[in-house]
Amino acid sequence: MKVDDLYAEITKLIHAEELGLPFWFANMAGSDQKVLKSRGESNFQEIARVAKKYDSKGYMQTLQHDGYLVSKG
Repeated sequence: MKVDDLYAEITKLIHAEELGLPFWFANMAGSDQKVLKSRGESNFQEIARVAKKYDSKGYMQTLQHDGYLVSKG
C-alpha cells in the first residue's frame, strides 16, 4: 500500500467517525494539501489581502522556494 493510499483510508475512517478537525495542521500536512484554504474561504481571502498589502509585488510568493503560499492556495 502506498503512503497516499494509507493516508486516504485513515482520513476516510476519521471522517466516518467524526473524529477529525475541519482543517489541516501545517506541520502535519502533505505537500498536496491546501493548508491555507482548509481554514475557510473567508480566512484565506483575509490572508491573501494581508499578503497583498505587505508584499504588493509578491516577492514572498515567488522567491520563497516552497511551502504553504497564498499563490498555491
